[in-house]
Order: sequence, then structure tokens, then C-alpha cells
Amino acid sequence: MVKLGFVSRSHPRDASAHSVLGAHTFRTRELAANIALSPEGCWGIAHAVIDLAMRLADGKYLLVRESGRPVVRLYGVPVDAFDDEEEDDDEEEGA
Repeated sequence: MVKLGFVSRSHPRDASAHSVLGAHTFRTRELAANIALSPEGCWGIAHAVIDLAMRLADGKYLLVRESGRPVVRLYGVPVDAFDDEEEDDDEEEGA
């Protein structure tokens, strides 16, 4: 599963305040089909990200691509981060 989150700055000049616009969860095969992604072409990128993650301490991390720039950042987040969002998704599916 892959969860994509969409965020925007709350104020254009404040780089530290953001609003979550929404989040979508995809099955990996469905996402790949939607964006015409070739699984064979992804192994080099996946290998680099996994190697980086394996060097880190156990925990929960957030991988973020900066909009408009060819930069990807990996942030450590608290272990309980995003837990309330998963509960909300489960409640919506059950309704």
C-alpha cells in the first residue's frame, strides 16, 4: 500500500505552517497502472531508498518530495504519527 498526502502552505510566505488538503491510499499495482509506471525501471530507485532506510534507527519516517524541485527528503516522525488518520480511514470503509 502507498499513501499519498497532499499539503499546501497555510500562508504563502510562511514555510513552516502547512495544511493537509487530503490523502489517498493506493494499492501499489493500481498506482503503477494509473501513472504508467514500469516496475522494472523502479528497482534502482527502490534500492537506493531502502539502503538509506536500512542505515537508520528503528522508527517511523516520512519521505517527502519537494514541489518544483528535484529534492527528496526523509524525516523522522514520532511512532504514533498519523495513527488517527488510519483510524478515520477504517471508519469510512466500514460505513
